[in-house]
Amino acid sequence: MLRTARCVLTWLTAAIALSSLNASPIATHSDDKPNPQKADKPQSKINDENVKKIKQGIGKLTEADVVALLGPSTGKGRPFDGFTSRIWEEKTHITATLKDGKAIDVKSEFLPHLKSKTITEDNFKKLKKGMDEAELKRILGPPNRARTDREGSSTLSWEKINALLVQFKEGKVTGYEWEKTTEEKKPPEKQPPPSEKKRERPNQPLKLTGPASRLFET
Repeated sequence: MLRTARCVLTWLTAAIALSSLNASPIATHSDDKPNPQKADKPQSKINDENVKKIKQGIGKLTEADVVALLGPSTGKGRPFDGFTSRIWEEKTHITATLKDGKAIDVKSEFLPHLKSKTITEDNFKKLKKGMDEAELKRILGPPNRARTDREGSSTLSWEKINALLVQFKEGKVTGYEWEKTTEEKKPPEKQPPPSEKKRERPNQPLKLTGPASRLFET
């Protein structure tokens, strides 16, 4: 009787252990593992594919078609001789405002798909209020833009841009101009980084307004 009870107890113990083992996950299926390639990456709508569509749509696409393709524009050109234009621009940048030769304000924006070797968060953290222009240039290199206002304050901008201007006439696309910064090396002093510019059917020069106006004035 005692031997029988021991046998039953041994069987029950083994059964419980086996059940617990089967209930515990042994390995995670490969499909359940996070796949870095599937992670959403920020994408720019100002890209080769969309610019190709605009090129092929010259004389066909309407302004509404282009907005549907690229999203809301960031600037507009002044109407000229029946032509209008819209600008789409995105940029990674560091901008410093100087007064009496010293930095009084420094701002930045970094886009994941517009990376630069010099316009980085690490370099931005090295910048301090009170630095002079020479100290800023030692860290960031020569700026892409520099301007001085009537009050004597100056603004220096280090930028990596991706900008597209699309021109219209009578509601249809007549041409475009695409410019993007291709710099990755520090350029010589007093020279901005090189850029790549693609233009299709350039028309009369327009006096532009908006954040990308400096790119397209001729």
